[in-house]
Amino acid sequence: MIPSFPSTDPLPEITWRKPFQFTYEVDIRRYPPFLICPRTGRGQERKLAASCKMKKPLKKMSEEKASTAIRAAAKSSQTHTKPSAGDEFFREFFENAAAGLVIVDRDRNFLAVNDRYCEITGYSRKRLLTMNSGQIVYPDDKSMDIAEIGRLVSGESKSFVCDLRYIHASGSILWVHKQVSVLRSPEEEVKIIAVVEDVTKRKRMEEEFHNAELGLRSVLDSSRDVIYRLNLKNGRYDYISPSCEAVIGYSLDKIMNLGTEAIKSLIHAEDLPGLREKLERLEVTGKEEVEARFYRDGEYRWLSNRMFLIRDRSGRPLYRDGTIRDITSRKRTEANLAFLADIQDDLAKGKFVDEIMQSVGAKIGAFLDVAFSFFAEIDPAGDKGLIKYIWHSHNVSGLPETIRLSDFVHPEPYKALQDRESFIIGDTETDPRSKPGPFRTLSMRSFILMPYRSYAEWKIVLVIADKSPRNWRDDEVDLLREVSNRVFPRLERARAENALRESEERFRSAFEKGAVPMAMTGPDSRIIAANAAFQDLLGYSDAEIASVTIYEITHPDDIAENKPGIDAIMRGEKDSFRMEKRYIRKDGRTVWVDMSTSSVRDESGKMLYLVTHAQDITDLKQAEEELEHQRELLKRLSDKVQNRGD
Repeated sequence: MIPSFPSTDPLPEITWRKPFQFTYEVDIRRYPPFLICPRTGRGQERKLAASCKMKKPLKKMSEEKASTAIRAAAKSSQTHTKPSAGDEFFREFFENAAAGLVIVDRDRNFLAVNDRYCEITGYSRKRLLTMNSGQIVYPDDKSMDIAEIGRLVSGESKSFVCDLRYIHASGSILWVHKQVSVLRSPEEEVKIIAVVEDVTKRKRMEEEFHNAELGLRSVLDSSRDVIYRLNLKNGRYDYISPSCEAVIGYSLDKIMNLGTEAIKSLIHAEDLPGLREKLERLEVTGKEEVEARFYRDGEYRWLSNRMFLIRDRSGRPLYRDGTIRDITSRKRTEANLAFLADIQDDLAKGKFVDEIMQSVGAKIGAFLDVAFSFFAEIDPAGDKGLIKYIWHSHNVSGLPETIRLSDFVHPEPYKALQDRESFIIGDTETDPRSKPGPFRTLSMRSFILMPYRSYAEWKIVLVIADKSPRNWRDDEVDLLREVSNRVFPRLERARAENALRESEERFRSAFEKGAVPMAMTGPDSRIIAANAAFQDLLGYSDAEIASVTIYEITHPDDIAENKPGIDAIMRGEKDSFRMEKRYIRKDGRTVWVDMSTSSVRDESGKMLYLVTHAQDITDLKQAEEELEHQRELLKRLSDKVQNRGD
């Protein structure tokens, strides 16, 4: 309502807003208040700001007609009343409110504002009362503000709440939160009342938080690991990063809709007890890590799950956060390394070819879970193979003793095998490089052939085969290649060792049972071993002969000739040395021997021991001495006869 004033009052101060609208001020001590904020001045001077609308523009009237029109408009308002205590309370509340309070008309012209609203906008009260609220609303928010006020004015709504931007008097942008309602007078005059709060700081914090959240979400969404949050109240996942399909093998939507029990059903049964134990420990420690196999794409893959328990202030568990990483490659590498270490032990312990091949073949078959594993020895032509050392599972039939590889593969891959290239078939029925028929008869559907060549000859092939189609993994092929690189040279060495062992056995038999006296001497010239014939020759027992050096049983007069020859063998200057020499028996007697000594060396050329053959020539030497004695005797007789004749 607008306060009226007598015609005798001087014309109030008029502030023009629009051609048909003006603002004037009157002394509120003389005129009744209405629901518009009073502006309090110093002392007793209190005036009321109000606005009126005229049917004609006052600017087109004379001053007298304008005064008459203003008074007529004022008289049409309520009857003069004295301000009530409630009016005074409202004025104080309005003016001193912590929030900005504002009243506008249906056209959004300011009718009243409090000091806080002036502080928020940066405009003075006097300036605001000459303005329309749309003038301080940010352009992008005007349409929303106009629409909402339009619904209030039309009666479609009674109030609304919104956040929008103001343009501060300084030109800066600020955010405000408005709670707006409509007030209608009995005469259907509409006034819009708004409570306004400056929320610029809050909005900036929200924006910073939002930007930080976007950055964090970007990091989470781009992570190769799966990052998740499990709501412990409902057992559902509040968040799972998009990498879940690549790591876990299930789409984001499917994982989000699966409960924890459904997910547990995909975990390998052997790993469930360990998972339960870790979850129980998580309640105490708040941080645990578990490794388990998870079923996806027809196979189990190893996943590492690092879990963190999030509690509320009272200590109750709220969330389980975690990161899941595919560690299948690492686990396979660890398993392969452990398997190779096991194989290496077998290779180190095994002495015989049959023993090594049987052990390795069985372990490879069991480790790779295949139907067959065997070695095939190849003849010099490289076509026929003798299957040996077969390992096969109980539900497949045996294999023939011999095969012709050219019956199973076409010439091109066959040549690759001869060139020591591995040959891999995932399905013999569909791979054009194989001949399905022969494989069908052997119940082989997939296989790997790992050939081995030595000294330009194709000697042996390692075969791993299964009765079902199989997509052989790179790590499986690499494992077999490494096994071949270790096993095949060991087999060759084992063959050489076996041959050496047989040779040594023959030598030992000849050494121990031979009629020729023989002895083995170490680099220090001490006798290591002597056969029975050598012991009988010198009269020493086996224990006694091992405590003496070769020079202790050599006649002193022969050492000067014997030692240089032995030293030359030890230095590698000679392969052997031979001389006739005398041994001194245990009983002190002297025996003559025809001695020949040679060295035995290792692969590096280091001398291991000397082997001495000592043929007893004592009787021969005695006969030679007797013959020489006879010659001397005949010569003396001949000389005497000749002297007598002279």
